[in-house]
Amino acid sequence: MTVREWIESEKRPFGWFTDTEGQAYIQAVKHYPKGVIVELGSYLGRSLSYILPAAKELSCEVYAVDLWNWEKSADPTVQCPPCSLKLFQRNLERMNASVIIIVSDSVKAAAQFHPESVSLIMLDTTHRCDDTLREIDAWWPNLKIGGIMLFHDYGRASSYWQGRGDHYTFVKEAVDARFGKPEQVTQSLALVTKK
Repeated sequence: MTVREWIESEKRPFGWFTDTEGQAYIQAVKHYPKGVIVELGSYLGRSLSYILPAAKELSCEVYAVDLWNWEKSADPTVQCPPCSLKLFQRNLERMNASVIIIVSDSVKAAAQFHPESVSLIMLDTTHRCDDTLREIDAWWPNLKIGGIMLFHDYGRASSYWQGRGDHYTFVKEAVDARFGKPEQVTQSLALVTKK
């Protein structure tokens, strides 16, 4: 493999989740001691690497839902490790982390949870508007009142997705269609609370 799956200087898995977004994710998790956290689209675990210490300290139950089935970026200028369950599991071992792994389509996985049983849901999957709308519709009933849904890559400029295929549209389009404007946006991480 030409690209490391672990970036030694940061001690975090490869990915596109920034430190600023990571800090916002941690702050969201801290609202839910003993909560249930579900991340849809975990790739190699970069975003999880931010919250896992806090989740452990707060006795949260953390789920990672992904198919781990795409091989490489559609953009030939972006070199990245394949989306591999084995790499994800190795990174969890490096972090000494306890995460419940669900290998599934994100919409189908929603059926494994009871209504209003999840404290926080983080969506970072295909970035297709129609997929994001289906995920919102499938998972929103599972979110507790007062729970948070986070969306990564909200409002990314279209140039960010150029070369990644015509199917990419803004996550923003789906979020705004369902909720209007989010309550908070930290870089490209949007937050909506269930009231």
